[in-house]
Amino acid sequence: MKSIDGSGLSSISMKYLLGRLSQQNVNLNSNKIFSYNDDTLEKYIDLINNIPEINLGIYKQGGNFNPKLVSEITKDWVSGKPLKEIAQKHITFKANLDEKIQHCGKYIYGNLTNNLSWGLAAMLRANGILLGKEELDTDESLIPSYIYFGVNNKEAAALAMLGVPRFAAERLGKMWRKENGEFKNSQIASLKSWLNNLEEEKWISNFESDKKDLARALYNNWVKER
Repeated sequence: MKSIDGSGLSSISMKYLLGRLSQQNVNLNSNKIFSYNDDTLEKYIDLINNIPEINLGIYKQGGNFNPKLVSEITKDWVSGKPLKEIAQKHITFKANLDEKIQHCGKYIYGNLTNNLSWGLAAMLRANGILLGKEELDTDESLIPSYIYFGVNNKEAAALAMLGVPRFAAERLGKMWRKENGEFKNSQIASLKSWLNNLEEEKWISNFESDKKDLARALYNNWVKER
């Protein structure tokens, strides 16, 4: 019961997940499910939306649930696309750009980041029960975090957990990997020390020339809040 209780779902919902997953070959490789040429995430979203505690619907009222649309929004979010671009591309049922961005922001920062990451974490736990293992592979275990923070690699996820904004986490993550190699969970203290000792100009050097002012603002905000 430890694993079931740890999911945050009711026993009925976990039994539903166990039953559905026992009939599937679950593959939660991040390179696969976030690929635009793969429909695995779409299938898992459809499954997760049927969990009573979880709602991934994008429409306020009515309308059929569209797992393909939710999947496409998720992939754009994880790949680092800005909110405005995601809204323009996918929120076709709103009249003007401001309404599109507002609706998209509420959806991503509400339903998507909270509910989908929760649902995938529960899926991983249920799949672990079926496979008889409590410890998850590192790549698998980080997938909910990628969705929660809107990033697509270990370094960026770890930096986001330390309070680095999404826009900066991807860029600083590449810098860490270049200097220190692939991030391992055991290195979180080293990453925090590296981040705290990162000078402003070195932080800003990771950004494109037309984004230097934004980079400086992100740095100053991070320094105040760390």
